[in-house]
Amino acid sequence: MEIIIVIILVLVFSRLLGEIVERVHLPAVIGEVAAGIILGPTALGWIDPEMEGFRVLIDIGLFFLVFTSGLEFSLIQIKKASRESLPISFMGNNIAFFSGLIMAILMGYDFETGIFIGAAFSLTALAVALRVLSDIKKEDTLFGRVVITSAVYDDLFSMFILGLVFSIASPSKGVSAGIIVNVGLRIALFLAIIYIINSVFRWRY
Repeated sequence: MEIIIVIILVLVFSRLLGEIVERVHLPAVIGEVAAGIILGPTALGWIDPEMEGFRVLIDIGLFFLVFTSGLEFSLIQIKKASRESLPISFMGNNIAFFSGLIMAILMGYDFETGIFIGAAFSLTALAVALRVLSDIKKEDTLFGRVVITSAVYDDLFSMFILGLVFSIASPSKGVSAGIIVNVGLRIALFLAIIYIINSVFRWRY
């Protein structure tokens, strides 16, 4: 199938299902995701995600989804909502993480693989959450700020766990205090850079 036909099909079908879903007072993103499931290999198989040129479009779409999420990201709002969000994030993340870990062990995977699966379970798809909140006009409410802040804390923990898993993936390595500190320092450095950039732009404007 020609790439231009694929693009038109994706745009028309996703917009159509998005409109239908909005008519029943649900976020349009649900219909758009459903369109991908229907058109993709799971159902009709009309679109191959690995077809030439289409993978580039997928990467561009993901880039803009994450980029627009960054535009909605505010350290000030996260700071204001932290008191309400931390208990929610702690409970939600631990339930998801340990559920994935226990399931992996029961299925016969080793402990390191179980940690990886648990971390994958605890990821929140922050960009999608922001899109849903935007669709229902809740991104600037207390509810929206608590959801976003909880998701941010969840993803920070998951980043730490995934970084730890990748660091000990080599047969020559194992879990040690040095590796844990190293991963923690890298994440702390990443957060510090974000904070500095945010402070510079706030001072500039």
